[in-house]
Amino acid sequence: MSTPNPGVRGPFHCQVPKLLPASPDRVYKAWTDEKEATAWLANGGRAILQPHVDGLFFIDMVYLEHTYPHYGRYLATEPGKRLEFTWVSQGTEGKESIVEVTFTPHSDGTMLTLTHRGLPSEESANQHTGGWSEILDVLATSV
Repeated sequence: MSTPNPGVRGPFHCQVPKLLPASPDRVYKAWTDEKEATAWLANGGRAILQPHVDGLFFIDMVYLEHTYPHYGRYLATEPGKRLEFTWVSQGTEGKESIVEVTFTPHSDGTMLTLTHRGLPSEESANQHTGGWSEILDVLATSV
């Protein structure tokens, strides 16, 4: 999977799979419902979501007594199947990156695969792998 506009976005990526004990529709809802996303994705911070193509989002993510702003726009919204959105944060050095989340039915619920492309450095990719892994662990207890 190539990263669009590689001259602007970074060349690094990370991929994090997670088996979740809920249906793809239920997991998709956790990503697109403001109240649910506030609890697990923003970790009690603030989430403003417009989950439709070209809709915007803003997340004030709380982590270790700090609040980190994240924002972007939705590129694809396929209920129960896939989300794709741009992602801009301190961790991307203010550059736009792209996150794709797929939801595949599994006998035990949903196999979620998160791919984050366009990261600015290998260090950033490693940090995002760890961060997304922690976040998906919280999601697993929320669905």
